[in-house]
Amino acid sequence: MKHLILIALLAVAVVAGNSMFVIREGERAVLLQFGRVVRSDFTPGLHWKAPFLQNVRKFERRIVTLDKEPQRYLTSEKKDVLVDFFVKWKIKDVSRFYTASAGDERLAESRLDSTSRNALGKEIVKRTLQEV
Repeated sequence: MKHLILIALLAVAVVAGNSMFVIREGERAVLLQFGRVVRSDFTPGLHWKAPFLQNVRKFERRIVTLDKEPQRYLTSEKKDVLVDFFVKWKIKDVSRFYTASAGDERLAESRLDSTSRNALGKEIVKRTLQEV
């Protein structure tokens, strides 16, 4: 009988442990059910979810820096310039971020890197070396 009670208490503890999650001050989160976003407007603190059916993905709320290697560009005068740059970004809408990138921050950074490099290249090619 003692073993049965112990097993029941253990089962209750496992279910309760899988039912709660904590969102910290510097985090944003999405609640997923079978891969679909159910909710994304969490405030910091303790929250509840359906155990084993729902899971939570957490993301950085703070500003993140994307810093890549310097890139060579040509000016309008066809002069070579080596440009070092960085991008500051943060997740504004965590639900849209998750939907667009499947929650993969490396994929998001890769897209942001290529977009910013292309935009920077278009601006530099319009200018002379002196203007750059």
